[in-house]
Amino acid sequence: MKKFVMIALIALAPAAVMADQAASTKCRGKLNKEAGMIYDKSLPLATPDANLRDVVTEQTRALVGANAIPMDTARPNAEAAGECLKLLRK
Repeated sequence: MKKFVMIALIALAPAAVMADQAASTKCRGKLNKEAGMIYDKSLPLATPDANLRDVVTEQTRALVGANAIPMDTARPNAEAAGECLKLLRK
């Protein structure tokens, strides 16, 4: 019985990870251009042990500094991108 439970857990684990990725990707599709840029820059750095807030803040500042997004819309767009990235962890 224990073997069956372990096999079932291992078999279902990738589906759970894929569901999180799928939800995050779906959320990404609803973001505006600026929030999408923040999401795209932050995604590779959103490792399981990374602080998402720090990652998104750093990438947003870099995009503002490069004049890719305006400073006055940076915060709400960063928050929107962060909400989509959080879905990776659920």
